[in-house]
Order: sequence, then structure tokens, then C-alpha cells
Amino acid sequence: MAGKYKFGNLTLVRTSRSIIAYLPSFYGENPWRALLEAHLYVLAAMQEFQERYGWVLGAPVLNTKPSFEFADPFVREAGKVSRVGCSRGFVDASRGEIGFLDPELAEAYIRMVTEVPEKVELLRESV
Repeated sequence: MAGKYKFGNLTLVRTSRSIIAYLPSFYGENPWRALLEAHLYVLAAMQEFQERYGWVLGAPVLNTKPSFEFADPFVREAGKVSRVGCSRGFVDASRGEIGFLDPELAEAYIRMVTEVPEKVELLRESV
């Protein structure tokens, strides 16, 4: 019997063959660490679920690509109602966010918005 349940921060959907766990958002400063912590959170919730209800669950399988989203003022101002996407990421102007489907790209974006302005300012001062 299918059903939808809240279990901590997870939304669990029970189907005839599996339990699907949706973790809507997980925040962190490093995309790799956030991905690991989200996975560990799901594993801990699975363990608690198994102990509480006496079920034996299989190993979790990632069924969608995680997205790494950042609020971006340029995106917010560029267009208020558009969403553009490709296999590597997306721009959701209605929410003012840029998202990446690859943690390496997310990490590069973080470096770009945090380190590059400092380096440009240092170069400007040295010139």
C-alpha cells in the first residue's frame, strides 16, 4: 500500500516495492561535504526507521542527481520568470538561484565568487 510519511527532515514515500526518501534541502559550505552529510543523514534515518518499525531495508540507491543551488543576485535581476537548464546545471530566475548538478562545478562557482574578487582587488592594488 502506497503512503507518504514525514520522518525527521525526510519525506518517505512507500510504494509496493520500495521506500523512497526525499531530502528536500541540506545546507553546507562545501558541496562535497554537504553531499556526504546528506548521505549520512539518510543512512542514520534508515537505521532509526529499521529499528523503530522492525523492517530490513536494502542499501540506498541515489535515484536523482543532487543539485547544488546558490542564491545569485545577477540571476535574480536578469529575468524574473525564466528557468534555463542543461545537463550540467540550471538557472532559475524566478527564485534567483543558479544550480549545478556536479559538485566540482559547484565548488568552482564557490571559489569564483569568494576568491576571484579578492585576487582582482590585490592585482588592482599592485598595479
